[in-house]
Amino acid sequence: MNEQDKLDRKPIPKLTPFSRLEDVEIASCGPFRFPEELMETHREYTEALYYQWRDQPTIENALSVVNAATALEDTFLFVGPAKQVLSAPGVRLLARRSAEIVLGKRLEADVFIPSEDQPYEQIHYLRKRAIEHPRNPHVWADLARAHTFVGNMKAAFRCFQTALELAPDDRFTLRVLTRFAVHLGAKDVKRGLTGVEAQEFVRAALINSNRCKFDPWIQSAEIAFSDHLNKSPFSVRHARSVLSSGNHQSRTTSELSSALGTLENSHGSHKKAQQLIRSSLIDPTPNALAQATWLESEERIKIGTDLEQLGIGIVHEAAAYHELSEGNWRGALFRLQQWQSEEPFSVNVAAQGSFLATGMAYDLEAALGFCERGLRYNPGSWLLRNNRIVALSLQGNGEKARAELNSLVRDEHNWKDNITLCATCGIVSFAIGDPEAGRSWYTRAAELADKSKDINNRFRVRVHWLHEEYKYGELDSESLKQITSVLEKFSKRHRLPKSTTAIWANIKSQLEDRSDLFRVADNPNSIQGARVQTLANIGGD
Repeated sequence: MNEQDKLDRKPIPKLTPFSRLEDVEIASCGPFRFPEELMETHREYTEALYYQWRDQPTIENALSVVNAATALEDTFLFVGPAKQVLSAPGVRLLARRSAEIVLGKRLEADVFIPSEDQPYEQIHYLRKRAIEHPRNPHVWADLARAHTFVGNMKAAFRCFQTALELAPDDRFTLRVLTRFAVHLGAKDVKRGLTGVEAQEFVRAALINSNRCKFDPWIQSAEIAFSDHLNKSPFSVRHARSVLSSGNHQSRTTSELSSALGTLENSHGSHKKAQQLIRSSLIDPTPNALAQATWLESEERIKIGTDLEQLGIGIVHEAAAYHELSEGNWRGALFRLQQWQSEEPFSVNVAAQGSFLATGMAYDLEAALGFCERGLRYNPGSWLLRNNRIVALSLQGNGEKARAELNSLVRDEHNWKDNITLCATCGIVSFAIGDPEAGRSWYTRAAELADKSKDINNRFRVRVHWLHEEYKYGELDSESLKQITSVLEKFSKRHRLPKSTTAIWANIKSQLEDRSDLFRVADNPNSIQGARVQTLANIGGD
């Protein structure tokens, strides 16, 4: 019942288009940001390049000046070369963005690119760009991203491969490719290449990149992605050296500290994890801020930082986790909807949103909306298909839910050993008017939960079972009181997630409000019926 709770977050880079990269990510594309003792030498070097450009104002010399000047704070002297770069035809987007940084402003050069609300128009536009600039890896990576938004993972992977062949060490390409790989399923993404094999291909590309030994942006991606795959990260030693060198801005190392902190926390080193996560919040990227908020909302770490002061309100993912931790279900639902509009291909947001809408916010239309958008990009996700079936059942569409459930269990091996799917069979059975089958499936789910010894699973299975019995109306008042009392005592003895206690509180209030409708027991010992006894027999441990 609580598979959603097990969705594990890692600070893997976002699938951001190149035009929306942060300035600091572009400005730090070199091996490192120069320490103070070397900065004056670097300024002299940049000025020498500038005088060379003034004598020979070629585009090549202008590019040299711009690339060097991005590491400096005062760039007034280098405005001329930057303007030449921006006005020159055929200059790569990375160089243009570097020139914008030197000028100290963001030009609206890409406002004509169709938005994500027009994915096919965006694909058409980027295809034209790829024809005009076939050797620009960023155009190919953006085209891959656009294909991802319409669920065309094979075309996306081919575009990413082209980008990687053009620039195997390009930071932007490697980082967005990492996020793309997270969403690959088991099916082929290319003839003879499964999703799992493609993930290994991406991990090898990160590890084999020359930047993996010194670039904190690549190191953070490699550590988080390897951790996601349950592999030992390659760049941990190099990453610790980067952090201890002090050669980088806090913003540049924010995600690296976050990735290392998450890794330490999963290995039980909570003190080190806490220090690293706090370090990631000195000047956090949105991704690092979301990771810290998630860790705190899951009660995996206590940060002791006022996240609202860090701008959490403008980062929908971080704000969603914060609202969830505060128990503000409606606020969390709104934030999850905003987050899904930014990452419609994410299983995580679709699963959390549909679970929240069904279990706590009681907005079944919102739950179906989350599932529909998520399944558009992840049609094979059993969890999203399951959540959709639950929402349909609760909505009263029992026959449609049964048809979709039959399709789901045909696709899943060993589904009868899956607590969630057995409980969903119980919900659907009650919805189509077969309470005996419903009790049989819930009995199996409860037995599997007891066998797992997971407190939350054991409790939540029985709470949902009780709710279905109450709605069907065959449970007598005495049995209901006894079962409710047993579950209430259990909930007070054990520390349960906020989502579970919220579900229990909502269901309990329904039982109390409608207690006058329960029939009087025909048999005072009816609770001793074999299956209902399983419902009440949750035990104390």
